[in-house]
Amino acid sequence: MIQSISRPVSLSSLAEKLLVTINYDPLGHYPHRTNEDFLNAAGILPIYALFGLMELYKQDKAPNVDSWMNEVKQLYGFPASPIEGRISSSGTYISPYQEDPDLFPFIELVKGDLTFRQYPYAIIAFSSPTKTIITRMD
Repeated sequence: MIQSISRPVSLSSLAEKLLVTINYDPLGHYPHRTNEDFLNAAGILPIYALFGLMELYKQDKAPNVDSWMNEVKQLYGFPASPIEGRISSSGTYISPYQEDPDLFPFIELVKGDLTFRQYPYAIIAFSSPTKTIITRMD
């Protein structure tokens, strides 16, 4: 016999928790691109971010940078190790290698004080006011 170990989740309650703000070209760096261009460039990675939030809320866990990224990595199923670099206060990815250009996010998801940003080359940043994790998810 199979028993459920989780309690039922109200779909309306879950839907409310999953409301996120989606910003295309949040820094205004790609004015010649359309929202459709950004969705095509993003592919399925933002969907993993949304599913990661959904899984945390289904488990009654308050998301933070670590739990959100770990849930996304588990759903993604491929390596997604942290990479070097930093995110500026404006949201620009700055590589530790001087010869690399700065990268600008083309899509971001904002949930409260948590932010998921996607950059060219499948570079992803999970950020809060106190912590940022940067990874690459090809």
